[in-house]
Formats: sequence, structure tokens, C-alpha cells
Amino acid sequence: MKRNKQYWFKLAFQWKGSVISAIYQRVILVGVFGFFISVLYYLKFPVSKPTFGSIIPSIVLGLLLVFRTNTAYERFWEGRRLWGTLVNDTRNMTWQIWGMMNDVEPGDRDRRIAALRLVAAFPVAVKLYIRSEPVNRELEALISPSQYLQLKTVNNLPLMIASWIGNYIQNQYQLVSGFEK
Repeated sequence: MKRNKQYWFKLAFQWKGSVISAIYQRVILVGVFGFFISVLYYLKFPVSKPTFGSIIPSIVLGLLLVFRTNTAYERFWEGRRLWGTLVNDTRNMTWQIWGMMNDVEPGDRDRRIAALRLVAAFPVAVKLYIRSEPVNRELEALISPSQYLQLKTVNNLPLMIASWIGNYIQNQYQLVSGFEK
């Protein structure tokens, strides 16, 4: 239980990929302003505001927050739905590649496994591309060293991996059917 609390605390205050770096200056400014108002109130200075003057802005602000929250929630679930579709599609592609590619020659099994590893690398590449992150070790574990070096030079990682998968499938189809270009 203690480990989960530590992980949550670390996750809540991580700097990379967080909104903290964008808002910490405003939060500090509002905190200092609140502290200043509290000190003035403690020293008996008049710092109150008429009640009616804050009702209308509070209602507008409340509605604005509700709409923004609903929009953010809808965007999150749309992304979650699309990611789930991507995972299901890669799973289905894996089944199809496994069933379609036959072991005709001695190296066919290795080529099939390489194609399946590329299919597994595709969602990772999509994640990196969406986050504008460079190629990392997570992707390196799924592809060959030469492909890894080549991915470091391209801008669209998912497109390159999809091209490689297509080449594997096309080459296998040509071997099975005897069809040449």
C-alpha cells in the first residue's frame, strides 16, 4: 500500500508531460495574492467585496468550467476509443499475418516473426509520433538494428513501419502465389 502512495505522489508531481510547467507561475502568483489579502483582513483592513457582484461571474465561470470539463472528457474518451481500435486492429493483423504467411523456405519463420514484431512496434511508433518524442529503447526492442537506425532519420515513424509491414506481406504473397512484378 505504501508503494502505491509513493507512486501516485511521484506521478502527481512529475514534470515531464505535465501541466505543472505551464501553470506553476500563475499558481504562485494567486497564492501570494491570497496571502496578501489574508494579511490585510487580519490587520482589519476592508477587503471584502459586495456579494451580488460575484454571483453573475460565478455562474458564468461555473458554466464555462462545466463545458470545458465535458469537452475534455469527450476528447479523452474519443482518444481512448481510437487507441482501443488501433490495438484491436493490430491484434487482428497479427492473427492474419500468422495465418497467411506460410513457412515455405527455411527463413520464412524468421520473416514472419519479424513482421509480427513490426506490427507490435506500430502502436509504439504511433504513441511516440503523437507525443512528438524521438525513437527510444521501447521501439528499439521490437525492430532490427538497421531498422532502428533508419527510423532515427525519418519524420513519420508509423508510416515507415506500415511500409515495412506491407513489404513483408507483399513479399510473402509473391512467394506463395508465384506472382512476380
